[in-house]
Amino acid sequence: MSETIITKTFYSEYFDEAIEDIYLLEKETASKLWDLKIDSKSNNFFKLSNDNIIILNSKNIGDWRNYYDKDDILGLQSFLNLNIEWKSDNIVLFCINKETIIKTNYCIFLNNIFNFLELYDDCPILLNENGECMYFAPLGNIFHSLYKI
Repeated sequence: MSETIITKTFYSEYFDEAIEDIYLLEKETASKLWDLKIDSKSNNFFKLSNDNIIILNSKNIGDWRNYYDKDDILGLQSFLNLNIEWKSDNIVLFCINKETIIKTNYCIFLNNIFNFLELYDDCPILLNENGECMYFAPLGNIFHSLYKI
């Protein structure tokens, strides 16, 4: 995959300078992944059709905004770990839109979840390598879904 470490991109202001292993994918690579894993006809979450597998299979599992408003990152991390069984070393893709996808592992995402949500909180989709995803609605809802069956 063609990628650039996040600290050398426009998005660096959202992360600590010492952060490692967070990468912005090149636009072409991001577009191919979006088409393959999310939808070839849309370019962002809000353009997904209601019959998209991510939307169809989604279940509301909680609220991230309450944790964010209280600056309780440990609470949100614990909540997600109790409700989602993702391995800490799983590669995850934080999908903002068809051309903007950030790659890291789940542990790094969890440790920096507020930074990711400050960067984009308008329904980013987080994909893992096992065919599961979460998306974070602007009003605070967290949805869990499958993106492949």
